Amino acid sequence: MLDPKAGGVPAGFFDVSRVLNYPKPPKLSISATRLQLRMEGFMGLLTFAKHVGASIFGATEAKAAPAEELKKAVEQHGLDASGVNIAVDGDKVTVSGTTASTEQAEKIAVAVGNTIGVQTVDNQIAPARVDPPSKFYTVQKGDNLWKIAEAEYGHGKGGKNDLIFQANRPMLSSPDKIYPGQVLRIPPLG
Repeated sequence: MLDPKAGGVPAGFFDVSRVLNYPKPPKLSISATRLQLRMEGFMGLLTFAKHVGASIFGATEAKAAPAEELKKAVEQHGLDASGVNIAVDGDKVTVSGTTASTEQAEKIAVAVGNTIGVQTVDNQIAPARVDPPSKFYTVQKGDNLWKIAEAEYGHGKGGKNDLIFQANRPMLSSPDKIYPGQVLRIPPLG
């Protein structure tokens, strides 16, 4: 039975999205044996266009590169993946372990996902410091960082495009080098 005073949340439960100050409620799925909480865009399942991105040795459009090669690619971006485990199952990659911050965990997930052959990344990394989570945006044809900032932060906020660029460094070497299908981190405004 739903308790209207609790905003439609069943009596005896609480709204996790309010506790985490997360903009959209998490998706819940219940099975007979367990309750599973999956928060898309927050240390959860991210979807990518597997036919675009960095080409890594051993990858095809049908399957991701081997885990060792993906980890090397993450480290080549200058990201500390020493506490991170990567597992590959066809076009699905699971990243787990620990990082220093939410930002690092998100960057690792995006770096892995923006490679040929990766359709989904299940981000199970536990950050030592939890920061407000980023949103994720899939670049469309004709996009640029100014346009994305206007769409994500609101009209008149295109000047915040450098915030998006900085949030995606070192994967982005230039604000002009984005491509359709690429997934970008959109950090919250400070």
